[in-house]
Amino acid sequence: TEATQDELIGHGTSPLPLGSMSLLMHWLVATKTLDEAASRITRFYQVLGQGQAIQSYGEDGLIYFETELPAYDLHSDVFVAELCFSNIHRLLSWLTMEIIPVDHLDFQWREPGYAQDYRLMFYGAPCLFQQRKTRIGFPQSTLDKPVQQNLQNLEKFLTNPNFEILVLDFKAENLASRVAANIRQRLHAMPSLPELAHELGFKPYTLQR
Repeated sequence: TEATQDELIGHGTSPLPLGSMSLLMHWLVATKTLDEAASRITRFYQVLGQGQAIQSYGEDGLIYFETELPAYDLHSDVFVAELCFSNIHRLLSWLTMEIIPVDHLDFQWREPGYAQDYRLMFYGAPCLFQQRKTRIGFPQSTLDKPVQQNLQNLEKFLTNPNFEILVLDFKAENLASRVAANIRQRLHAMPSLPELAHELGFKPYTLQR
């Protein structure tokens, strides 16, 4: 990104200036709940997304973030959508200091050869391909979660944001962190939801929530 002066390294419709992530994070850390944060994330991508314009809405008990991909340009926009959804999930998780569960993801394109990587990116969430929309869905109750981060933690985050957002190490003992730790230890042989539930001593529907 330093060489290109573009945080999207050429994948957007135009360069996303360096420092955009810092601007967004300062805006988000001032919120009280994920409901406020979700609105600001949506607004940020609409104004500065450079090809990542998204909308958020509720449907069937879920909150969705959706990005519009022109049918003629699906191949070149796949990376932008993947990055957008990964960032949204990890930003929400960082703000609450817990791994936010993803209900599922819908993608318009065919299942790629690296589809297994999606399970790693989104902590085992179901991914559906050749759908009418490209979107990521979270339980509606996610929006009620309080923001736990502050400016002091943000300063540490911004010293190496790519590392911090990738690792998401909260050193907590809640269920979400235990699930995430289990998955990180088995990146090359991802367990199924029932297998993971069995190892942690929970019913599969408990992890699904």
